[in-house]
Amino acid sequence: MRRFLKICPAVLAFASLMPGLAAQQPAPDAREIIRRALEAEEQNGLLTRPYTWKQREVEKQLDAGGAVKSQEAKTWKISPLYDERYARLTRKNDKALEPRDQRREDERFEKFAAKRKSETSAERQSRLDDLKKERDESRGFLRDFPNAYDFRLAGEEQIDGNATWVIDATPRRDFHPTQPHGDLLPKIKGRLWIEKRGYHWVRVDAEAVDTIAIGVVIARIHPGSRGRFERMLVNNEVWMPRRFYFNAGARVALVKSVMVEQIVEFSDFRKQQ
Repeated sequence: MRRFLKICPAVLAFASLMPGLAAQQPAPDAREIIRRALEAEEQNGLLTRPYTWKQREVEKQLDAGGAVKSQEAKTWKISPLYDERYARLTRKNDKALEPRDQRREDERFEKFAAKRKSETSAERQSRLDDLKKERDESRGFLRDFPNAYDFRLAGEEQIDGNATWVIDATPRRDFHPTQPHGDLLPKIKGRLWIEKRGYHWVRVDAEAVDTIAIGVVIARIHPGSRGRFERMLVNNEVWMPRRFYFNAGARVALVKSVMVEQIVEFSDFRKQQ
């Protein structure tokens, strides 16, 4: 599910208009709004790097009727360390870690820090190159995004005091992917809320319209599975994730059918100096 979480957000932001200007001018067409939103994501991504936050993940296993069979909650602290983001488990099922789990987490962190401290300049550069390659691949599908859909301006809506354009994205039948993960785009339709003042995206609703494969035999996500991703403005400078919701039917390892509901909530954003 983490791979889906990483790639689910499929539109992003722009920040160049003077305050109030967007409200005074006619709306550009839907494709132009998407183009401007995509242009700004690189800058917004850079602004997120100094931030730490708390991330609470709840995963529920559901029965065929939608009732909860089991549930597990984990809370993580996400911090920028050694030029990358480190996730440290802090709570399980909203309780402090058991001593055994705390020792395991401490040992994992100590090994991580020791390895980073002892690396040579060449090793560090190689690691940073690998991280950049991974980021580029995970977000490369955004370059395919404008060509993968027909966009329609569906209306306007206020979200948390932000005036937004509502845009529907319908997969195009003649689309041919050119980027990593681009093959997922024709299998997902969506609705996007993009903030008028600066062309930042605020919310994305997505629905699978075809089977989505995760890995070769890891899982198959069924059509009709839905996700919602929301963002909020932090410190009046950067748009950060607020909440992710995912409800899916899936076949795991091509054998076991499961119904899963996942909720991820983000909070306590702090900018490190």
